[in-house]
Amino acid sequence: MGKDTLYAVALLLFTVRTAEIIRFGAPKARGLVAYAAFAVLACLLRTNGLYVVLGAAVCAVAFGFRGKARFSAGGALAAAFALVFAFNNGLVPALGIQDETASGLYSVCFQQSARTLRDHADTVTPQEYAEIDRVLDAANLPELYETNISDPVKYTFRQYGQGREAETAALTRYRQTWLSMFKKYPLTYLEAFVAGNCGYYAFTPKIDAARTYHAQGGIRFVFETYDLGENPLYLHTTQIGALSGVRMLLAAYARGWRRVPILELLLYCPVYTWLLTAAAFSLLRRRRFRELAAFIPALLSLGVCALSPVNDYFRYFLPIVAMTIPLLALAKEPAARETL
Repeated sequence: MGKDTLYAVALLLFTVRTAEIIRFGAPKARGLVAYAAFAVLACLLRTNGLYVVLGAAVCAVAFGFRGKARFSAGGALAAAFALVFAFNNGLVPALGIQDETASGLYSVCFQQSARTLRDHADTVTPQEYAEIDRVLDAANLPELYETNISDPVKYTFRQYGQGREAETAALTRYRQTWLSMFKKYPLTYLEAFVAGNCGYYAFTPKIDAARTYHAQGGIRFVFETYDLGENPLYLHTTQIGALSGVRMLLAAYARGWRRVPILELLLYCPVYTWLLTAAAFSLLRRRRFRELAAFIPALLSLGVCALSPVNDYFRYFLPIVAMTIPLLALAKEPAARETL
């Protein structure tokens, strides 16, 4: 509710401003400052935001913007990335805050290794097994492996907490084994990959979050207030007793939404994926190539979801949901030259 919602808002504003610049040209100085601010917020609110915004910015400047806008908006984005770099590599280390982990990007790889040990235990060589066991609990991976979430496997990472250097060294060696086994088990690797992200683009039954590790995956509605612990640093909330009936009605409404025909489709990630795909192809068919650059944040966000540790997780997908209506509106509008 904190970082995901705020990130979705920041990326939405960045995307809308990108589309405006593509259609109408460079904004005034205030608009450029706002554009840079949206980029900075999207980069800092979530770690993966930097990759989404950077990729989108490169495509927009190279293919979407033209004339004066290419230089003014490109300059604003360059300033934004300079601020992000200074924050991440200057201010944060100066405050003694360090990223101690290097394994966050290996969720897919770990899942592929676990599925391989589960399905091909009789053909995995002792050397391959030993190399996997150097970084993961190879003996228990077949039982821990869960198709929709990598946490049970990922949490067996043996070098976790030993510092970034130790993790990097172990992962470098593991990566060699992972690559060599990919040549032997390409189908298993593909199955593990698809099983971990198909909910974002395939119309499969919604994941019952209650049946996944730590109830993650799909959509979780949490209306109850519960204490995280007695530590005063934790978040503590209170509720007005007189409004308990209203809360129950709202909770029933939100939970019931998933069971109403047609309306329930709004909670399916593939609906948004394929609506945006259709809109993008519509622009492509009409040869409005520059405006396709406005779709890059959504495309890269889908890529982030595909590589994420949880399948069909609606909070990961929120930025795409937020971008859908303005991007559909962009595709529906006539070409900019037709509006003059």
